[in-house]
Amino acid sequence: MKTMMYQPIPTPDAETSARALRALLRERHPYAAVEVFHRALGEVFRIELPGFKPVFMAGPDAARFVLVEARDRLLWRSEGDPVTEVLGRGLLVVDGDEHDRIRAVMNPSLQRGALEGYAGIMQARAAQVTDTWRDGETLDMLAEMRKITLLVLMDALFDVDFTPELRRLWGPVLGVIRGISPGLWMVWPGAPRLRGPARRACVQPAPSGSWTPTSTVSSPDGANGWRGVGAAMTCSPCSCRPGYPTSASATICSPC
Repeated sequence: MKTMMYQPIPTPDAETSARALRALLRERHPYAAVEVFHRALGEVFRIELPGFKPVFMAGPDAARFVLVEARDRLLWRSEGDPVTEVLGRGLLVVDGDEHDRIRAVMNPSLQRGALEGYAGIMQARAAQVTDTWRDGETLDMLAEMRKITLLVLMDALFDVDFTPELRRLWGPVLGVIRGISPGLWMVWPGAPRLRGPARRACVQPAPSGSWTPTSTVSSPDGANGWRGVGAAMTCSPCSCRPGYPTSASATICSPC
């Protein structure tokens, strides 16, 4: 009988934790602490927090493990995660056959041949935003890049010019991003996150007669408005979120 040998997952000692805390206070972002842990502990490590013990994995080997080797043994969905609260049954937070069905509908629009056709849209939308910049002006470049991303996404995938809505919805969009970014909810699941306009931006139905992302997406049998893709894209601005891992090269896995 073959015996499997498992190596314990490294955890930080008191000195490393103190350095991570100093980095967190200095940079005011949780990933500053994660960088300290990564340098000290390597590509795989665990952080012990009250009620939350995430395992962090970084690098190409981790990406292959998460996306290929252990694909059927890991779950993307966590009911206590704020991204799950926002996206509902969206692509980023469903597993198994449900995930595969949504992905199959989206794949044709995201393959290399299709992406090459989006180059002109990307250039035009980048120019649209950068043309508003003025010499000597101080800008939040992360916010500016998010504007470009949102305009490109809506134009390329849904043939929608989001410019008229950008000014009205930009505040709520940033509020949603703050609500799902790493923060107090990681150790206090009940911590309030989405308030006021930010919450309404994701939970209110679209006004009668207005466009919705589902109206431009077709299922394999040709029926428009496939509900699964609508769930994946209804809060598409939320996909532009800071510091929240969207690829397995920097993955946080919470034990079930």
